[in-house]
Amino acid sequence: MSELGKHIGPLVERETSIKKVLKSFVNSINIVWHGLLPHKQPKEAEKKIIKDYFPETDPDDRFFNTSMEMYKESKERIQHLEEKAFKLLTYISAVSAIHFFLLGTELKGTINVIVIVSISLLVIAMIVSLRCISVKVQKAIFIDTIIDFDDPEAIKPKSKSEITAEIVNCTVFNQTVADNTTDILKASSHILSLGIFTTVIAFAVFFSGTNRSKKEIDKVNISFSDSTFSESIKKSLILNNEGLKDVMDVLNKIETIEEQKRTQIDTLNEIIKKMHSSTNKKKQGANP
Repeated sequence: MSELGKHIGPLVERETSIKKVLKSFVNSINIVWHGLLPHKQPKEAEKKIIKDYFPETDPDDRFFNTSMEMYKESKERIQHLEEKAFKLLTYISAVSAIHFFLLGTELKGTINVIVIVSISLLVIAMIVSLRCISVKVQKAIFIDTIIDFDDPEAIKPKSKSEITAEIVNCTVFNQTVADNTTDILKASSHILSLGIFTTVIAFAVFFSGTNRSKKEIDKVNISFSDSTFSESIKKSLILNNEGLKDVMDVLNKIETIEEQKRTQIDTLNEIIKKMHSSTNKKKQGANP
């Protein structure tokens, strides 16, 4: 067990040096600045790999197979970085949902500034992450990798060492693109971390209640600088009141007349009933 421990790397220890911590913080700022700025097109290496670096005879295809594996790994690395950038976008969307909740409430004071800063950081992180998706600047193996088209009159296939050199050059170029994409993805992660930090601060301030506004009913006093306008309103109100009184008097008179008519109708009904009863008595006396 002791011999095995010697062949295994030690555990990662905590960094206690303040200078190194500050240096890593400065490096992260440089990465963020690198991710925000526009980039030029990637360039090939100053000195390319040539066929002379490989032996002409490679019976077990050691160099060719190793170069092909390296090329495949460079393509897979770029694809893996694109997938991580897409996942990072989902994290940004999840954090943004918190801000939609905060924006649905009434905010004021310091929390407004914090929410605006946090949303700005998330938008920047999203834009930087989009730069890591669908990386088109890559080198791929094509027909000119195995066939030499430089001389139209003598088109011929390339040797195994030439093909191996072409594959290695494509690998080196793709790895350079992957390294730059990694730096951009790190910049997006750092910006997202700042956005999450400001979001936590915004939530703490919001739930503390110090920046939540209370709905109050304000009393509004209306005053008119011109007194003639208010006097005209008073006069119109007085006239309207007098008109309403006249209407009420007329309605009362109509109601009194209706009461009198009802009384007269009731009196006529009583007279008719008495006349009808006396008529019936006379008829009974005439017929013994």
